[in-house]
Amino acid sequence: WDWGKLPVTGRAKSNVDWLNHSDSVLGEIVSIGDELCRYLTLPSTSRARHRIMPFGKRQAKDMRKLGDHLIESILSRMNRLSLHCEILKLEGLPGNEAARIRQWERDIVYQMEGLQVIKEYR
Repeated sequence: WDWGKLPVTGRAKSNVDWLNHSDSVLGEIVSIGDELCRYLTLPSTSRARHRIMPFGKRQAKDMRKLGDHLIESILSRMNRLSLHCEILKLEGLPGNEAARIRQWERDIVYQMEGLQVIKEYR
């Protein structure tokens, strides 16, 4: 947006380091994918041994704790992505484009919750 328009506004006038901003956004997206993969590949804890045997109960508790930590980390990363969108809005990103980014964020969280339900069920 604001490519080469006169007078100088938008990105050209901004003091934001856009390369650093882009690297930060990319890092968050890659980390979300990495942590989601780690969460989805955790061992299943829905077998009978995880409900009856003392060792199984401990194992299930440990896996749930790790899974909860990963989900919390993913959600905090999604929050940081939202904050990056706010920076864009402050620097002049049109509202309709920001709304599209927000829609993508909502869709990702919604789909992730569906994967979490499937993971915990099985």
